[in-house]
Amino acid sequence: MAENPKLRYVPLLLLAPRTRHRSSDRPDMHSSFAFNVTTWTLVLRMEEPMAWVKDGVLDCDEVWQLPNYGCLPRVALEYPMVSSDDPGVVCFTVCEYHHSIDEAHDEKVWMVQINTRSKALLSVVRSDNEDYSAGDLLLAKLHW
Repeated sequence: MAENPKLRYVPLLLLAPRTRHRSSDRPDMHSSFAFNVTTWTLVLRMEEPMAWVKDGVLDCDEVWQLPNYGCLPRVALEYPMVSSDDPGVVCFTVCEYHHSIDEAHDEKVWMVQINTRSKALLSVVRSDNEDYSAGDLLLAKLHW
């Protein structure tokens, strides 16, 4: 006899950010672009309840020092998309904005693909499309 599947919510356990007690306290970061990328996997166990397990953490300095990261701007990674083929591979956008005197801006955008487990930069693709949206892309491996 088959069981009826049930939808379950398993909250991701996150640590609360440190609060500043005095206005003179500074946040725990070394620049306005400092960040960490933390990946989690939902573990399904028969004997125990489902639980989130931390896969890994990438510090911004580790990202910026990856071979072939090269001249990309040192800004926070945005719009993460997890690969449907490998949950350790995440694709991000890197945006660099240049402002001119007349308030016009020039935006340079790259899509970077990083294996968060092996800490390897897999690819970098420049997008010159002004109507670029990370949501327009589906990250998947094509099989021929």
